[in-house]
Amino acid sequence: MGLRLIAVQIHSGESCSFPLPGVPTLVGRGSEDATGKLVVNFDPTLSRRHFTITWNGERLRIQREPHSRRPLFVQGEETEDFHLVPGQHFTCGHTRFELVDHERPSEQPTRAFTIAPSFQGSGSRDASRCLQALLRLQPLLSGARDLRSFFRELLPILEDVLPAAAVIEVLSIAQDESCSVLEAHAPHGARPPMPSRTLVRMALDARKPAVYEWGEGCAPNTAGPTLCAGVRWALAAPIFTEGQTYALYAAGTDSVAACGAEDSPGALDRAILALVAEVVAQYLQGRRVQRLEGQLAHFFSPGLREVVLNSQESLLALGVREVTALFFDLRGFSRATERAWSQKTEEERWETFRRHHQAVREVMTLVTQCIFENEGIVIDFQGDAVFACWGAPLAAPDHALRAVTAARSIIAGMNSPEKTLGAGAPPCGARRCGIGLASGHALAGNVGVDGQIKYGIIGSCVNLASRLEGLTKYFRVPCLMSGETHRMLGSQVAARRIARVRPAGMQLPIDLYDLVLPRQGCGIELGPGEVADYESALEAFEAGRMEDAERLLRAVPLEDPVRRFLNLQVERLLFEGLPEEWDGIIAFTGK
Repeated sequence: MGLRLIAVQIHSGESCSFPLPGVPTLVGRGSEDATGKLVVNFDPTLSRRHFTITWNGERLRIQREPHSRRPLFVQGEETEDFHLVPGQHFTCGHTRFELVDHERPSEQPTRAFTIAPSFQGSGSRDASRCLQALLRLQPLLSGARDLRSFFRELLPILEDVLPAAAVIEVLSIAQDESCSVLEAHAPHGARPPMPSRTLVRMALDARKPAVYEWGEGCAPNTAGPTLCAGVRWALAAPIFTEGQTYALYAAGTDSVAACGAEDSPGALDRAILALVAEVVAQYLQGRRVQRLEGQLAHFFSPGLREVVLNSQESLLALGVREVTALFFDLRGFSRATERAWSQKTEEERWETFRRHHQAVREVMTLVTQCIFENEGIVIDFQGDAVFACWGAPLAAPDHALRAVTAARSIIAGMNSPEKTLGAGAPPCGARRCGIGLASGHALAGNVGVDGQIKYGIIGSCVNLASRLEGLTKYFRVPCLMSGETHRMLGSQVAARRIARVRPAGMQLPIDLYDLVLPRQGCGIELGPGEVADYESALEAFEAGRMEDAERLLRAVPLEDPVRRFLNLQVERLLFEGLPEEWDGIIAFTGK
């Protein structure tokens, strides 16, 4: 095989060519006589040890060196380790590298090209055509209202820089590679012919512009594009973006020697169309990334946002994940606002409402920071409530621990004397919240409509976390977790089982746990002995021994709100008597 690695400096057109060595070989800048190294000295942006190439008989492997300065790009994506087959290329710094097999016969009427040599061979007049296209593209890229109008305004620019074209079109390519015309422009008023599907398919397969000329002087190709009436030549340049493929298509009725030398007018037209297609592709990709970043900012921390974007959205695909869901609800703010609203003049009422809203914003900011700092994602904001999740889109074996750590940080932050939540917030010590945590499997991913990102998780653990947040009002504690969450935590977090309950709207009972929190964290700082005393009382309660439960509860501090809740249940059952089918489960009818 006549395999060679060709390097072309994108700006100057200077090039060099290397036969493929039989052993792993370093590529970079350096001395011309460097032993065992392919030297590319016309690009100062390359490192001396930039990447290594290895031919395995079928594909060329390219591996970036650890300390090289510039990344490697394949089809616009930054890549560290990849493979090429003949006809494919990649970019590094200001140089394009292509793997070429000179012994392989051409099966398509396309040829590799570089833009700069075409400009050099065609003179200043032709070079100015390309410069004109670039200058006119800039305001169009920055001022386009939408994609359709962008393509519509692009066609007159292409008309000026491709004067031989009888028709210029923007094609939308479907997944089955069928094409439809989005916008068409016939500069000379002619009826646009149908675009050659074969030519478009050639450009898509080669991932670079394809050209064909019907007429004398060109080698016949019976498998080539179909001849349209009056059409002598056609060009097609693909535009690849994530989720959608387009193509720029131009055709003419006069021969432009497209099959001739690289410095022919046809070659320059092809180079210009390729340049415009590449600029448009980069613009569309950048526009898409900006839109995604704006949508992802609602859900993900900056670090996780970058990971999701780099995954080309694969992390957003719907799939089953093991997660821990968190529901947070702010307590006391609305009631304080209602009291102030009834006591103030109208002007003062609106000022109170503004302060309340500002305080809620600061609480939501605190909650979001605690979630992001522990690598969670925010699924939704609902008034004074927040819905968050760990374990998706990135799997995390310690998702339960991260969620509990975030919950503890939220509780501590809300009740910290140093934390100012605005004039509309209740004083420190009166700031209350409810947090529910539940772990399990859920369906997670993008649940938004086409073109919009809305990350969501769906599953029984999500419903349970919401119910547990509501139960914190009954037990008067800031946080409750499911038995599955506690099982995942093991002994990493101090917690106690407080009851076996059946939340409203749920069929199966669950074991309920609360966090043992310090006093500065809105807890009563129970010791291990006091936790054991409560759990002994709970066992007696569940066994139906109410007298023993009442006696054992006396060893638990009176200030413990959970102790007071269970004591009320014991007193009620002592008064009413046990049901015939007592199972020790506390059933709730309200949320």
